[in-house]
Amino acid sequence: MRNYMLKFRWVAFLCFLFSAQGSMAQFKLTAETHGLKSGDVHITRNVDYTDAGDAGENVVWDFSKLTCGENKVNYIGEADDLAAENRITNANVTVTDDNSTFFYNVSQAGIDYVGLTTSRSVVVFDEPLSRMKYPFAYGDSYEKEFKGKGFYNATNETYVTGNISVTADGYGTILLPNGIVENVLRVKAVSRTLEVTLCTFEETLTTKYLWYAQNERYPVLVLMHTIENSPENGSVEKNTAHYSDKIFSSKAKSLTSDVQNYLNIEHSYTLFPNPFAEEIAVNIELADKSKVKIDVFDANGKYIKNIANDTYRAGTVQKFMLNGNSLKLSQGIYFVRLELGEKTYLERIVFTP
Repeated sequence: MRNYMLKFRWVAFLCFLFSAQGSMAQFKLTAETHGLKSGDVHITRNVDYTDAGDAGENVVWDFSKLTCGENKVNYIGEADDLAAENRITNANVTVTDDNSTFFYNVSQAGIDYVGLTTSRSVVVFDEPLSRMKYPFAYGDSYEKEFKGKGFYNATNETYVTGNISVTADGYGTILLPNGIVENVLRVKAVSRTLEVTLCTFEETLTTKYLWYAQNERYPVLVLMHTIENSPENGSVEKNTAHYSDKIFSSKAKSLTSDVQNYLNIEHSYTLFPNPFAEEIAVNIELADKSKVKIDVFDANGKYIKNIANDTYRAGTVQKFMLNGNSLKLSQGIYFVRLELGEKTYLERIVFTP
């Protein structure tokens, strides 16, 4: 079946499909602040999949201990001659990764997924897959059907039909491996897809959760669970997760070198002892001369204290002390956010007086 069925890799393109803006009161999804923007380079980092947590108001989602994997670089551009060459109409924005190019129509009314190209396949949607409708706020939802046709190796034809339902089901604070983000909106998207060829078929159920921050154009975290069913392979489950690591704007003067330099920089640090009864030492060694900012938060993401905010040179170990008694901490879990140059890290510490 794998030689004949088009595998559209919903995991790859779903990361770019929604937008959000908000505060802890009410917040909306808008094209101006969070829509796909031609010229951006968005770097995500793969993490282990985990449970998405609760829906509702003022939720604290703790994903601070997710194990990080490799970076992935996604290029967002204009849909010009490439769309025309593949007979993909109404596309004005593309998202390209290592293997695929995804085509979207982005407008003030929303985001429609209209086509896909890879080295071996082309997909064109007659009825687009609606990724977002604007405006969109907590409690809003919609459903939409989609339909398309594709070709694998230019000959094997596949018909695609399905529906998607989207709900903004929660808002609150999220704790990530690279920091604490307040005022985030969670969107739940469920898509059901049927792919049919001359000889076989495959059904796919995808449930995805996306968290959006007020000042970040793209989702800060994506968790996705997929179940594929086919006569040949039975039921196959897949999990994918990643968080937003860095966005480079199209306004950057040397975009390619900026991206590469960012990926190459690796600072090192330790926090010891942990748990700690009185003091914990934060030791930092920088890869290059960088600004260091260290903040302490409680288990709910509430800011407590800044313990460092200055620029230091590379090659020497900088030591900062955090005293639980002087900060009047109660016994329990806290978080230390380290901003080291362009990189941000989040560590969990335990105070046991």
